[in-house]
Amino acid sequence: MMRMRGSGSAPPPRQGAGGGGAGGSVDEIAFHGLGLTGTLPEQIADLAELYDLYLNNNALTGTIPAWLGGLAKL
Repeated sequence: MMRMRGSGSAPPPRQGAGGGGAGGSVDEIAFHGLGLTGTLPEQIADLAELYDLYLNNNALTGTIPAWLGGLAKL
């Protein structure tokens, strides 16, 4: 499940990608309001420790990819 925070909830974390998972892996991505376009890069599927993904207020297109469901902590 992709978690996205909108205007009616707590403010999202600072912009960027956070570490702290095992071996310094990425566990959080906060790219909200950056005007991103296109689709999600498939490389996100390699981030096994990812538990938060903030992409709100961008112009992403397409459907939510099936591989995103393979991220057990998301």
